[in-house]
Amino acid sequence: MSESKDTRDVCKIMEKQGALVFAIVGGHLQEAGWPDRYVAPPGVWLEFKGKKGKPTPKQRYILHSLRLRDVPAYVARHVDGMVQLEWEDGTVLEVAPQERLLDVLKKM
Repeated sequence: MSESKDTRDVCKIMEKQGALVFAIVGGHLQEAGWPDRYVAPPGVWLEFKGKKGKPTPKQRYILHSLRLRDVPAYVARHVDGMVQLEWEDGTVLEVAPQERLLDVLKKM
């Protein structure tokens, strides 16, 4: 599957579970580098990546800057039907089935 389809599927699951998922769609008026989605509850920013995708330097900077301000922000990597949550440097924090991602985020 593609990263965008995987992302849409995961977001639909979280919405069915009661979360509001706000998509950040880049455009000429928006600063580049902000995470793909904001999920509430629990109030977390997610930058979705495919199995081999890497955050850009600007994305890493923004994710790190959010965390320094006590704002939860993670890379959410699609890996074989699972979602792997990482810090911006690639450190793996959790791996969960797509259906459990919202539960995992609420506990982080």
